[in-house]
Parts: sequence; C-alpha cells; structure tokens
Amino acid sequence: TTVFVTHDQEEALDLADRVVILNEGRIVQRGTPEEVCRGRNSAFVVSFLGDANRLPASVSSGRADLDGAQLAAPELADGPAEVYLRPGDLDWSTTGSGISASVIRVIDRPDARRILVQTESGQAHELDVPPETRVQPNERGFVQIRRARIFARTPDKA
Repeated sequence: TTVFVTHDQEEALDLADRVVILNEGRIVQRGTPEEVCRGRNSAFVVSFLGDANRLPASVSSGRADLDGAQLAAPELADGPAEVYLRPGDLDWSTTGSGISASVIRVIDRPDARRILVQTESGQAHELDVPPETRVQPNERGFVQIRRARIFARTPDKA
C-alpha cells in the first residue's frame, strides 16, 4: 500500500486505484477515479476537478431554469441553485435552441478548438468544440447542454 499526496489532479487520477478529495482538511469525496470523475457529489468537487462553467439557476417543480434553458432537477427542492457545465459538455449551434450567446473569442490548438461566448444575460462561458467547427468572433448562436451537474445554492453563495 502506498499513500501518494499531490495537488496535480490528473496525476492523482492517472496513478490511483482510490482517490480522496479534501477541502479544508475534511474528506468531501472518495472513490475510484471513475467514481470521482463521473459521480461528483458537490460543487466543490466539480470545480476542483478541472474547468467548469457555473450558472445561477432557479429550481421549481423539478426543473432548473437557467438563462432561457431548462434542465430536469427532480432531486432538488424549489429554490436557488447552481448549474456546473464542463466545456466538453456543451455544444455550439448557429441554429436550433439553447442558451442564446455570441462568440467573444476562438482559441485554436492542434487537436482542439475552444470558444468563449457571452450569453444575453452577460454570463461568459467556455465550450470545447471539434477543431473543424466553423466559428468566428461576434457570431451569434446557441449553447446547447449535453450534460450538467445541478446543486442547491448554499447560503454563503448568495
């Protein structure tokens, strides 16, 4: 048995059979790398494990309303919430539906393309799209959500 302490999340996930995530000296989640990555149990863990867009939302009758889009949230009580979206969990479309936005910047890398957008409400978000996606600054379109994590907003995050 070996205990390996690191602040490099990718290194921990690559090497470990089991991962323990601490926040202010307390264990907030533990499990296999797959369990921790796929079943993030708190807003802290989502933010801790890489890039995440955060949007305020309001939950009513099992639905989270955020910036003109709605997501199922059957496990949450009515009230304020926060929706966490990884850049890879979002799509860009110039037609259809979703959260209306305009492109602020396009960042190209050899095997990837990231676009920065701003919604009509002023929220800035990052999306990872296939490198062949044709997109230009100032283009208007829609952010489409494939996957999201929704958590009730805690009182200190008002």
